[in-house]
Order: sequence, then C-alpha cells, then structure tokens
Amino acid sequence: LLSDVNGHYSADNIAKRDEWMSWVNGRAETYDNFVKEITKKFSDVTNALDANTKMTEEMFVQSSRDRIIDFAAKVSDESSAVSREEFNRIFKVYERYEEFCKEHDIKNGEINIAYKIITESYENHIKHHSFVEDSRGYN
Repeated sequence: LLSDVNGHYSADNIAKRDEWMSWVNGRAETYDNFVKEITKKFSDVTNALDANTKMTEEMFVQSSRDRIIDFAAKVSDESSAVSREEFNRIFKVYERYEEFCKEHDIKNGEINIAYKIITESYENHIKHHSFVEDSRGYN
C-alpha cells in the first residue's frame, strides 16, 4: 500500500499532473478570452441593432405623420375626389400611429388638426354621398 501511495505521488506523476493542470488552465484562459470577445461583438451588434431600430421607429413616426398631414391637405380641397378606401387606410395609419405613440411614450401634438380635418371631411362625404364610388354609382 505504501508502495502504491509512493508511486502515485512520485515526481513523475506530479509532473504529469502539473502539465495536465497547466493545459487545462491554458484552455480555460483561451475560452475566457473567446467569451469576452464574443460578448463584446454581441454588444456591438446589439448597439447597432438598437440604433437601427431607433432610426426605423423614427422613420415610421415621420412617415405616418406625413401621410396623415398630406391626406388632410388633399381632403381640405372639397373638389378633390377621394374614396372610402383612402379614408379607411388613413384611419388605420392613424390608429397604428396612436398605438405606437402610446407604447413608446411619444407625444402626439403634430397631427391633431390634420386628423380633425380628415374626420370632418369623412363625415361630410358620408352625409353628402360624395365619395368617388358614390359619384360613379359603385355603391
């Protein structure tokens, strides 16, 4: 038994163990560096995606506002021909815009008058049956 214990703790076995532990520590350092590098790259990608998302959101907000304002300008001219479908589309744009503003805590003060012009025009077209499809007999 003493011989087995001495053989187990011989200088040769201790050297092999030390060599193995050195190799394991080297792998651990390599993996640790790899994880740090991947984490940094992931952070860079995440930052780029966040910036892209912010820009896309800003484009959505601006595009929605522009569409609503442009349509309000169109319908403010009472001689301009408009269809129910155009109103339905702009109402959907407005609804998505409003939901987005609520979700992202964005103040909506830029299109209130434009939307009021649109709703008044819609009510006027309903009242007078003056949509394009009404004037052409498609309803």
